Amino acid sequence: MSHHEHHHEHEHVHDHEHEHDHDHDHAHEHLSYMSPGVEPAVFAAQASVVFTTPLQPATADSLVERFLSRVAEGLSAAHCLLVGHIKGTLVTPSGDALGLHLTSLDGRPHIDGSLGSAAHEATFTVNVIVFGVAESALPHLVTEAWEAASGAHATTTWRN
Repeated sequence: MSHHEHHHEHEHVHDHEHEHDHDHDHAHEHLSYMSPGVEPAVFAAQASVVFTTPLQPATADSLVERFLSRVAEGLSAAHCLLVGHIKGTLVTPSGDALGLHLTSLDGRPHIDGSLGSAAHEATFTVNVIVFGVAESALPHLVTEAWEAASGAHATTTWRN
């Protein structure tokens, strides 16, 4: 009996390098394994974006998905322990809004809303809360991810 119990526990030892693909609640269990001194790193900013080629409703989703995947790649490379959240909005002057939300590095991005028509400009707001990454690294990481995602099709001016 004791041998069986030991074996059962061994099967469930977590390897922290392993990527989990479970629901959102699972990620929060990892908090108990972290040392009490781990502080969240926070980055929040807003940017004015002018699209040299109007952003089409059909491609708006892929733009924010590219942004989120670039942020996740950057955070992985920086050995991020846990994502609190990565969320943002892209709002056009006509009031159309696209919301984006990511809660784990390997999770699917959640995108809400849509653009009703092509946008020549928009306001992009982003808020990132992560653990295990130096807060000083976040501004460059996030702005670079946006530049990489929006590419040559947009001119972005950040305001913190």
